[in-house]
Amino acid sequence: MENCDAGLVVESVKVLPFNGDLTKQKFLYEYKSKPLKDIVFQMLKFSKNNYAETLVRTLGHEVGTGGSQADGVSVLNDFFAEIGLDEGEVSAFDGSGLSPSTRVTGEAILKLFDFVDQQSWKDIFWNSLPESQKDGTLKYRFDTAGLKHQVLGKTGTHEFSSSLSGKILKDVDGGKNILFSIHVYNHPFTTEESVVRVRPIIDKIVALLDQQF
Repeated sequence: MENCDAGLVVESVKVLPFNGDLTKQKFLYEYKSKPLKDIVFQMLKFSKNNYAETLVRTLGHEVGTGGSQADGVSVLNDFFAEIGLDEGEVSAFDGSGLSPSTRVTGEAILKLFDFVDQQSWKDIFWNSLPESQKDGTLKYRFDTAGLKHQVLGKTGTHEFSSSLSGKILKDVDGGKNILFSIHVYNHPFTTEESVVRVRPIIDKIVALLDQQF
């Protein structure tokens, strides 16, 4: 290749001519991603929305009819129907939930958790969630809430809405774990303000569940 205008020298690269038949082209490169469980771990533990968006498109490509967002959401909707969730409980528009068009009820999430607890891969899922005062998006939560037991949970933060869903681990003391799903919609605070105005209230609710049940 010629020297570019910026004065940078690029090594010569042999370009294969395209003859119009992809079946006769040489295989150039293959990339194998990490196992799905490792991708899900990073996605949930650190709330990586781009991972979620890519994953829903991959579902559309591998299970559905194409690799678009709509194709992936169609696969999600089939799954929701399969586990008994109706359209009034969950409405998915994207993979990350950042779209205002994506809606879900707390009861729907609890039904999803019940389904997960019946699966052979349940430990992979729960271990991928952030743990209170330990890691991920819950590392600095509950410091003054009065929580007695550890919490595994997934946060949700958007403009004028905050949520937290997960499990209180009471079985370590011989009790029963508590599944919860708390959503605060249409509050008057910005995303930044909600960190100090809304999140402490959610944390306190979870701590009260821990203390009283």
